[in-house]
Amino acid sequence: MGPAEVSQARENGFGPSYWDRVAEDVGQYYLIPPLSELKAEEYNRLLADWEIDRGGRMLFTDLYEAAHGQAAFYQRSSEWCLGMDISPKMCVRARANDQEGRLAVLCADVREMPLAADRLDAIVSPSTLDHFPQIDSALRECHRVLKPGGRIVLALNSASNPLFRAGIRLAERFKGKEYHTDYFCTASQARELLSRSGFSVGRSAALMHLPVGMTTVIEILYRKRHPFLRRIGGWLIGACRRWGRTQTSLKFLTGWWVAVEGIKAGGEEK
Repeated sequence: MGPAEVSQARENGFGPSYWDRVAEDVGQYYLIPPLSELKAEEYNRLLADWEIDRGGRMLFTDLYEAAHGQAAFYQRSSEWCLGMDISPKMCVRARANDQEGRLAVLCADVREMPLAADRLDAIVSPSTLDHFPQIDSALRECHRVLKPGGRIVLALNSASNPLFRAGIRLAERFKGKEYHTDYFCTASQARELLSRSGFSVGRSAALMHLPVGMTTVIEILYRKRHPFLRRIGGWLIGACRRWGRTQTSLKFLTGWWVAVEGIKAGGEEK
């Protein structure tokens, strides 16, 4: 997808047809399996640490992983897990890949959800809302559909990592693909977004700690299909995983995404 198409989509509000084109292309350059597994592991560990997945009804605000990544991303203990995406083609791919029936699939726009108020116990937004400018309206919708006491995990492209934006632009040029990734936030900016939409703000974290350039190196080693080279790639991923598990605020300088917890007032203490 070229710059002209992205510019036209920006003018049209990034609707379903734009994301259908992304769905057709993204499988060609999505994360290789070991990195996709690391992404699922990072999110699942965060949800466990924050005790987000404690039963009830949970919504994921896109189906990117269900369509192209790891099914384990949606391996929840919730009584009802809903995956939503604005792209009909992404929804079709997600349904086809969900052979174990982990989630219900809904084709809808997070900025205007066809769900009743006070419906959900938890929402996980895995770097969905940073792909279009109407983040505030989407968060107000999330607040509306959550039950009192319900929680959202809002993950956005990190502006705290000084190299992440440049890394995304280089990757887009190197891989010959472009799609809309213009919005980056620090943890404090993400907290402000949640507060403006009516949420109380809880914990914050940084996710996916891979230095700029290392992703490309790991992908090259993996695609060589040589056991020793793949083992080197595994060592590099392991080093990033260990750094991600350290207890230090410096991780906000290395994470791809910032994640912040929002709580809708009115329920019992979690």
